[in-house]
Amino acid sequence: MYQVVQKCQGCGAGLTLDDMRKTQCPYCQVVYPHHSQAAQHAQVAGMMMNQMIAQAGYAQNPYAPPPLGGGPPGGPPPAVVAQAYGDPSAIVAKQMGRGIAITMIVSTLVVLGMIAAGVAVALAFLLLR
Repeated sequence: MYQVVQKCQGCGAGLTLDDMRKTQCPYCQVVYPHHSQAAQHAQVAGMMMNQMIAQAGYAQNPYAPPPLGGGPPGGPPPAVVAQAYGDPSAIVAKQMGRGIAITMIVSTLVVLGMIAAGVAVALAFLLLR
């Protein structure tokens, strides 16, 4: 059997933890004080939030973001939506171009090195004969 943890303030019945989890007494239907206080707090918080929303100027649609201003000085106009890190395709193209240029320079140096080594070996054979 469940242990009585509190008595109802309305009828004096013994209430268990399961009874206390409900919003009202199962015997006399009186709302528990902690539930009524929580409802009052929620109502006050709701009123405060509605006042703050009305003061901020977006009472028409509480889920709408605040209106955009003119933008920072020297920045893009508000109608232009710029990405935080620039255009991704331009960044990739720039990095690809840089990578291709480095690859071409390195491969050219390797080929010239191989040609120089071949010429050096050929001259060594000619001189040592």
